[in-house]
Amino acid sequence: MVGAVRWLSGLSLAASLGACSYALQGRAVQGDYSAVEVVDASDPRLTDPKGAVSGVSVHVQADPTKLNRKTLGRVVSGRTGEFSMPVDEFGAGMLEYNIGVYARKKGYEPAEGFFGLPGGGKRLLITLAPGVDKDTNEMPSSLKDEFDLNPMR
Repeated sequence: MVGAVRWLSGLSLAASLGACSYALQGRAVQGDYSAVEVVDASDPRLTDPKGAVSGVSVHVQADPTKLNRKTLGRVVSGRTGEFSMPVDEFGAGMLEYNIGVYARKKGYEPAEGFFGLPGGGKRLLITLAPGVDKDTNEMPSSLKDEFDLNPMR
């Protein structure tokens, strides 16, 4: 009987973790360098009306350093540079996920960042420097070094 109660408790916990809704939120701004970073939700750069970049394509992958990485979602920043991307993975926001975030927009250098899926009270700040957009193949540079992605070499 105790085993059945534990099993049902575990099943209930698993169902509640899977049912949680999580959204990866952040903002894209113009800056002197291109980067993706995790900041506190109270960071003033998230609400400063100056420097917002709309139309930024944001692609998020789980396990970005592995060959079998999985797309968690894609979103485009809105008029104020803000975005919110639902993540429908089991336990997102409660369990640890390593993610890669890739951001691009024509007229800006692309940005990428690798870290754990941010928890509550955290946001993504995507900073884009004016420049040339180039295809990053949405693969971390550590993997790019392992594979020759340029057949002309």
